[in-house]
This record gives sequence, structure tokens and C-alpha cells, in this order.
Amino acid sequence: MQLAWATTDEQLKALFSDFGAVSKCVIATDRSGRSKGFATVTMAKATDAQAAINTLNDTEFGDRKIVVRMGMSQSHFHCSLSRRFI
Repeated sequence: MQLAWATTDEQLKALFSDFGAVSKCVIATDRSGRSKGFATVTMAKATDAQAAINTLNDTEFGDRKIVVRMGMSQSHFHCSLSRRFI
């Protein structure tokens, strides 16, 4: 699963901000600082996170089809964002 390599934290934050307050937005990187192709977006409210998931999952972002889903730690209401391989 991969996001476009050029995707920035700021772009993701802007995308998710349409659904509510974004507490944290981080693209995972390797030791050299290169994107690993996935990110975690933490929303302030669970309802905002669910609205983002419902709207953004399986849509195009940065010329890639993305998967947006609730992360493992639902107490933080974060959405995992990554590209789905077809």
C-alpha cells in the first residue's frame, strides 16, 4: 500500500480538515526521511474520523486510489491512509 511519494503532511492535513479538527498527521518515513507510503491522521472526534473514512475511502488522492480506515487504537480516533494495490 502506497501513497504518492510526493504527498506531504500538510496536504493530508488539509484533506482531512474538511471533516473536523486534525490533532496529528504523520507520513511514516524511513531513516533517510523517504516516505514509506502510508500515514496516520488523528482526528479530535470519533465522529469526524468516521465522516472522513466514509467520504474518503476508495477515492483518488495524489493520482492514487486510497484506503482510509480506523486505526488499531480507536481511543485516538485516527485514520490510516494508504494506497490500495489493485
